Amino acid sequence: MKKVLLLALVFSLPSLAARAQSQAAMGGAQSFARRAAERRVRGDLDGALSDYDKAVAADPRSAEIYVKRGGVRRAKGDLDGALSDFDAAYALDPRSVQNDRFVAQAFSDRGSVRTEKLDIVGALADYDKALYCY
Repeated sequence: MKKVLLLALVFSLPSLAARAQSQAAMGGAQSFARRAAERRVRGDLDGALSDYDKAVAADPRSAEIYVKRGGVRRAKGDLDGALSDFDAAYALDPRSVQNDRFVAQAFSDRGSVRTEKLDIVGALADYDKALYCY
């Protein structure tokens, strides 16, 4: 009986460690994202972008972080980088109910960037997708 429990414990440790590491990474990502948002409000776009980069590295599956980093990139004039982040937000899981508002925001922001780049047809397609997400 003790051997069975010991084996079960040994085989479950890697899974428990991976789960704890994943939760720590998500917490770190949110800490970086909060600090990035504070920096953006203060006008420190370079600092905000640096923290959003760290947040993405800590949790590359967060559509919200990609949308927010895309907003900073757009504010800095990096339209291609903004489009890349908005595309990444959508690619994560466009059907996820949890991410719908972030995906909708990504499409709306992407439509705005395309408007700035004079891609009116692409902008209208993005605005249409944003409405669909709501």
